[in-house]
Amino acid sequence: QSCEYAPADGPTLHGRLDRIDSDGGQLAIIDYKTGATPGEAEVLSGEAIQLPFYALLKQGAELPVGEVCYLGLDDKQGVKQGPTLSDEALSELSQAIAARLHTLDEAIRQGAALPAWGDEQQCGYCPMSGICRRQMWQ
Repeated sequence: QSCEYAPADGPTLHGRLDRIDSDGGQLAIIDYKTGATPGEAEVLSGEAIQLPFYALLKQGAELPVGEVCYLGLDDKQGVKQGPTLSDEALSELSQAIAARLHTLDEAIRQGAALPAWGDEQQCGYCPMSGICRRQMWQ
């Protein structure tokens, strides 16, 4: 399902949710993963922002989002539930991500530079090396 997050004072961001379940009182968002899944420490610390951002995408829906999780799909390991956020932890991280996005938007509007992270692990997954040209600035 395509959704958007449109804060009053910032840009509209779009996302696509793999699966949304409801128990009639709240929503659960499930993100299918066929490759690497962020670790629980990354998710709980807010560094892996995908799950809390998905909750922001459904902010204002008829039902609140009570849980977001990864569901690994692997030919060898089968189906395996990954890290999950729910209740207060989900709410806190979603609001922290919203504040982080607001801060970044304000910085961009004020002309802040947008340097690449240059983190070896993250750059290893990035398909934009031709644009970033990280190897040129190392």
